[in-house]
Amino acid sequence: MSMPGYFTLRRMDSTVYRQRTIPPAWLEDVLPGPGGRVLEVGCGMGGVLCFLRDKGYRNLLGVDVDRDAVNCCLEAGLKVNLISSIEEFAATSGECFDLVLMFHVLEHLEKKDIIPTLAAIRSIMSHGGRIVVSVPNAQSPTGSYWAYEDFTHSTIFTSGSLYHVLKGAGFNQVNFVDPFGLAGLSPFKKILRRSLITLYDWNRTLINRLTGSSWHEPSPRIYTFEIKAIAFNP
Repeated sequence: MSMPGYFTLRRMDSTVYRQRTIPPAWLEDVLPGPGGRVLEVGCGMGGVLCFLRDKGYRNLLGVDVDRDAVNCCLEAGLKVNLISSIEEFAATSGECFDLVLMFHVLEHLEKKDIIPTLAAIRSIMSHGGRIVVSVPNAQSPTGSYWAYEDFTHSTIFTSGSLYHVLKGAGFNQVNFVDPFGLAGLSPFKKILRRSLITLYDWNRTLINRLTGSSWHEPSPRIYTFEIKAIAFNP
């Protein structure tokens, strides 16, 4: 969910935006069949929606608060609504969705609003429906960069804090997706990347032991620049 004027201030036009938001292999691996009703919250200029349309999805709706982004989507023939807030949309939409996509939205919300926003979204999801969420990863080497590079970021997440807000909103199962960034790679590249990440992890573990630091053990370690999760509505 962007703020009004967000894309102009971030120096991103529709061409650049769509090139940067072509859905990666991990998303293709978790999408259900094209028959369900799909909502993208914070759809931006429509890169993901265009991808889904090309994949045969027909029951698509996007929402965003940025008028320029919505107009760009409408020009592309997408069904997108300009909204003032997610909670208001959920209270008035009268629709029920099987799949909700929310990519790099939660970090823009104030902390106090995150769980209520997710709960509002869950209220318009079908039983057994799923939400797919991605957020910047505070556990990654670029975590501090992404905390401050975008001036509209209110917070960024670890796997533990993302689990916290999704469960707090009432989702009954949270699965983390592609924690090593291996989706879409050839077998050789998967082995190479996984081996290098193991070495990296050993180094971090050694530094933690030397300095008396630690991680919260119940929270899985995520090595990509973003955390991706699927949560299910009871």
